[in-house]
Amino acid sequence: MFPNLGLIDDEYVEYIAEVARGHTRTDLSSYPPLVYVYGEPVRLKLLVALLRFADELDIDQRRVDTDRLKSINIPLRSKVHWWKHCYVSGVEIVDGRITIYYSLPKAYEDRPEAFMLTQLIEMPIQKRYNPIAQFLWDEGVKTILGESRKQYLRRKQQMPREIVSEAQRYLEELDPGANLRYRQRVLDTGKDMRHMIPQFPSDMVSRNRILGVIRENLHRKYIVICSGAGAGKSVLLAQFAESLQVPYVFYRFEQGEQDAGVFLMELIASLQERFPTVADELSQLVSVLHGTKRAVIVATLLGHTIRESSVQEEMFIILDDFHWVYSSPNRYVRSEFDKVLHALIANTPGCVHFIIASRSALPIYARNRKTIRDVGFNRVEATTFLRESCPERRLSRKVLDFLYEVFNGSILAWKVVLELLMDFQLSENRIVDEVSARVGGLA
Repeated sequence: MFPNLGLIDDEYVEYIAEVARGHTRTDLSSYPPLVYVYGEPVRLKLLVALLRFADELDIDQRRVDTDRLKSINIPLRSKVHWWKHCYVSGVEIVDGRITIYYSLPKAYEDRPEAFMLTQLIEMPIQKRYNPIAQFLWDEGVKTILGESRKQYLRRKQQMPREIVSEAQRYLEELDPGANLRYRQRVLDTGKDMRHMIPQFPSDMVSRNRILGVIRENLHRKYIVICSGAGAGKSVLLAQFAESLQVPYVFYRFEQGEQDAGVFLMELIASLQERFPTVADELSQLVSVLHGTKRAVIVATLLGHTIRESSVQEEMFIILDDFHWVYSSPNRYVRSEFDKVLHALIANTPGCVHFIIASRSALPIYARNRKTIRDVGFNRVEATTFLRESCPERRLSRKVLDFLYEVFNGSILAWKVVLELLMDFQLSENRIVDEVSARVGGLA
């Protein structure tokens, strides 16, 4: 029938078609383990399994055109499948040991994105997750996944934020609890900086005046620290957390935040670390989170879970750089984060307090709220800072007034002023010019 291929009998064609059909997700149990073709035994089921496993190993970056991937209109889950191939530079099999070589973006080093990618790529190869791999093992085709090799390259392109969020959801579906186990590991190693209070030098400017305002309002449900870039909001949060004698969890938002569900998952993991007695109840919310697209529902349930738990002591949820949520051009994303935050504030018990730092005001209103604005230096603090840090040299009142008028209380700007002030070769006019050139964007 197909003389060019040497297929002169329909029986050959039928079985070849069956093997080809096995390349899809057809149930392996539907294939007979053994068939006979012209008296010769053919292990049809094994052939199907080998083809499918070979496809699982065909995962390197040669399969993907990243420029086309960005523009093609396919479901997010399909894009996750193709994006993960972008970061595999090769696969090697020696004596049954599989080694995967990764080329990952430098920004993913010690980050959850690298963990998710490697898990999504390696899980289909491991027999505890893949019945095909288990079947091959039982048939004598024994492979094990060896230690992968990773290199982190600055030129390597990062995944879009929506792909990262979808990959995290996909991983949780494949292996419930995988993301939380990762969070436990990074809490132990201290490498995931989004969940760690920023570390600053011990001689960092003390914010006693603003810290006093915060302490005076700790009875309130939540406090918003609203001030511009360079005002020292992160320093303030770090010093506040360091002074606390009660539990707290910390989360720093990043530019491009798109998924309120991911934020909730990370918050739940941090709460599990702080309150292991309610870890089981909290872990149930993760499965709920993946069963609904409405993160606000889970935020409400999280509030009620804490309210009904044994947690009675005072605690703080500290959120830094919340303004990045509002940088999203997607109105739905901004609205979803607002609703999630409102649900958390409204449904957690009175012993849970929120400290939120943002460059922009929050469109969330509550009676028991305090907004602290202009947390940078006032004139007295700026002058005192320079005088105590560099007593050998003082700027004239005219120059100090001009700098304060231009940069207000920006601690970043005043630190630059101090750095220039300590260069005794620079005149006052040169200091003004230099600081304006370096931090003019803050004016």
